[in-house]
Amino acid sequence: MELRQLRNFREVATLLSFSQAARRLRLGQPALSRQIRALEDELGFRLLDRTTARVALSREGAHFLERIHEVLNSLDRAILSTQQLRAEATRKLQIAVDWNVTLPLTAAVRLMRQRHPGVKIQFVDSASHQHVDSVLARQVDVAIVPGIIAPRPRPRALVFEKVSRMVMHVLVPADHPLSRRRSVRFAELKDETWITLDEKRWPSFRAAFLQFARSAGFRPRIGKSTTNVVSLIPMVLAGNGIALLAETALPPIRSGSPRSPSPICPRSNCSPSIAATPPPWSRLSSRAPKPATSNNAALAAVQRLAPEAK
Repeated sequence: MELRQLRNFREVATLLSFSQAARRLRLGQPALSRQIRALEDELGFRLLDRTTARVALSREGAHFLERIHEVLNSLDRAILSTQQLRAEATRKLQIAVDWNVTLPLTAAVRLMRQRHPGVKIQFVDSASHQHVDSVLARQVDVAIVPGIIAPRPRPRALVFEKVSRMVMHVLVPADHPLSRRRSVRFAELKDETWITLDEKRWPSFRAAFLQFARSAGFRPRIGKSTTNVVSLIPMVLAGNGIALLAETALPPIRSGSPRSPSPICPRSNCSPSIAATPPPWSRLSSRAPKPATSNNAALAAVQRLAPEAK
């Protein structure tokens, strides 16, 4: 018994017409009739009652059709899922990230790998201010950027989705007047001297910092800069100024360390992290075509797990 015999019988039994089934299957009608006869001979019972005027299912044929529907549908699903698995084995999802800005990616990527083990996920480490251009140029598939430096107006070729919020803190010496405050308005820091990360090494941080200041209505007085986050601590302790850091990048607070007041802005008003994708891969874009499975899954996973990953 051959699989094609079962599929061809299902077609005839569904249409109750050899001529229509033969056209749909792109077979000659005599060849199709021979296949059904051979199947009946092998089974030992008649599947179809044929006359010159009509074709009808026999009692046995109706029962057999019902059962092979289940088998063939199950087989079709198995073939499709295996084809998808093979296709995923050659797929690659590139996500642009700036590890200098902590992102809610760990749990999302873990879920992505569990659900799509055949997709190769690659992180492309680059400065946040370059991410949007990278997606536009199709150099990466998805990018995560701080909302405060995301372009405005948004490029129409991309879709932007909020996936988490980036809560910022200010580091001050332990004896600073603001060290015991529960929260600080950024505008209150306009007269402070700032220690920042090196602009050449951390261009995205400098851009975000300056935008924060502009939003608060002042131009910051920038003092010394450093090439790494760890160096900020002794520089703050030495009285060189104060520093701005994302909540998840804060160092452990020990005796003698700088104090970190609560967020410089209410959580609801802090800068969001935004996922930027081309429209074909956007889950929520009303103007986008049907999304590609792996890219859409990655974006959905980030959206779903962002609150848990913070």
